[in-house]
Amino acid sequence: MNKGKYLIYGFMALLAAGCSDTGSTPQEESSAAPYSIALAVDAGGTVKSRTSVADPDDDLRGKQHVTRVQLFIYRQDDDSKDYTCVASEDVKWTLLTGAIDGLPTQSQRYTTTYQDYEDGVKYKFLAVGFDDTFTGDTKSPNYDNANSVAAYGEPNSIANVDDKLSTGTFKLQDGADISLTTTSELFAGAEVYTKSDLKDGTAGGRPINLYRRVAGIKGWFKGLPEKIDGSTVAAVELRLYDALNTQTQFLPQLPNGYTEPKDVPDAEYEDYITSPYNGTNGDILAKYTVNTADNGEFSLEAYMLPADKSAQQGVSTLCLYFLDADGKELSSRRVLYRVTDNNSQTRSGTGIIDIEDTNGDSPNYHYPIRSNQFYRMGTKDAPIDLSGQTSIIFIDIDPVWDEYYGGAMDNEYQDGVNIDKTWGEHEGGKLD
Repeated sequence: MNKGKYLIYGFMALLAAGCSDTGSTPQEESSAAPYSIALAVDAGGTVKSRTSVADPDDDLRGKQHVTRVQLFIYRQDDDSKDYTCVASEDVKWTLLTGAIDGLPTQSQRYTTTYQDYEDGVKYKFLAVGFDDTFTGDTKSPNYDNANSVAAYGEPNSIANVDDKLSTGTFKLQDGADISLTTTSELFAGAEVYTKSDLKDGTAGGRPINLYRRVAGIKGWFKGLPEKIDGSTVAAVELRLYDALNTQTQFLPQLPNGYTEPKDVPDAEYEDYITSPYNGTNGDILAKYTVNTADNGEFSLEAYMLPADKSAQQGVSTLCLYFLDADGKELSSRRVLYRVTDNNSQTRSGTGIIDIEDTNGDSPNYHYPIRSNQFYRMGTKDAPIDLSGQTSIIFIDIDPVWDEYYGGAMDNEYQDGVNIDKTWGEHEGGKLD
C-alpha cells in the first residue's frame, strides 16, 4: 500500500456557490511530489465580538471570517451509498490575520495525517468551517470557543471515526441557548476522490467548495412610531412562525432529480431538519430595544438554520412584532415575498406589497428559509418606512450568497464582463 503523502490544498469557496475559478490553481505535481487535491476561504463581514450578517451589496466580493477548519475523511461502505468516517483532522488554519474583520478568499496547503487510502475505493472529504474568535498571536491562537463553536461544539466533536455520513448533523449543544445560532456562521462542503484521483492530480482540479449551512437575514428600517394605540413602543422583534430549528445535516439534501440546491423550487425544498428549540423565546431571530437617539432608525440581522415554510393560513414565515416595555404585542407586520413569473426569487424591487393577500394562503406567506440564501428587508440606503399603516413588509431573497451588486460570481464576472444589469436600486418602499 502506498503510504506517500496525500496533500490537500484547500480551496473552500465559503461564499461562492460553484466558484471553482476563485483563488489559485494547484500546481502540477511530479510523480515524486505529494498527491494534491484542491483546501481555502471566501465570504462576508463581521465585528470583533461576533459574526455579523453581511449584505452582498456591502462588499463586491464579500469577505470570510473562518478561523477554524476541520477535515473529515469518509470511506464509502461496500455495496452502499453511505460513507464511514475513517479520520478527523484539525487543518490548523493559519490565515487568521484579519479574519475576525473579514478576509477575501484564502487558500492553504495541508497534508493529511491519514494515509491508508485503498485502490478502487471512494473517499468523501468533508470540510467544515467555523467563525470562532481568538486572542493572542495568529501563529498560536487561543480560541474563545465563541460563535459557531459555542453553538455547535468543538469542530472535532461534530463527528467521530466510525460515524456514518448519512447521520451527520450540526446540532445545537445541549444546554445552549438558541440565540447562539442566530449569531453564528457555519460552512461545509465535500468532494469524492479515489486514490487514483489523488495520485494523478485529478483531485486537484476539483476543489472542495464550502457553502453556508445557514441563511442570513437582515433588515433596515426607519420611521418607527413612538406609540401604537397610545402605548409606547419599547422593542421590535423579528420572529419565525415557530421555534427555530436546532439541527441541520452536514450537506444539502436534494429531492430526486436535482443536483444543485439553487435549482430546487421552494415547494420541493427539503434541506432542513424539523427540530424546534424547546426553551423560551425560541422563535426570536433578532431584537431591537428602542433608543430615542436613533430617531426611529434601526436594523435587525440574524443567521438561522434552514426551516420549512409556514403552513397555517395567513401566517407568514417571518413576522415583525412591536412590543411595549412589558413585552406585550402592540402590532405586527408580516414579512412576505413575491414569486416572479419564472418561479425564481426576485432580487430587485425590494419594497412593500401594495395589496394584502386576503386569504393568506399564497406562496408570499409560505416560503422556506433556505441555507446559503440572503433575505433582505429594505437596504441601508433605502430602509423600510414603518410610519404607515400597511401590515405587510416585502422581503427580497437572493438565491445564493455569491451574488453581489453589479453581478454574480458564477456569471464569470471579470472587469465588467457579464454584469448583471437587472440588480438595480433596492428601493425600500413606504407603508402608506
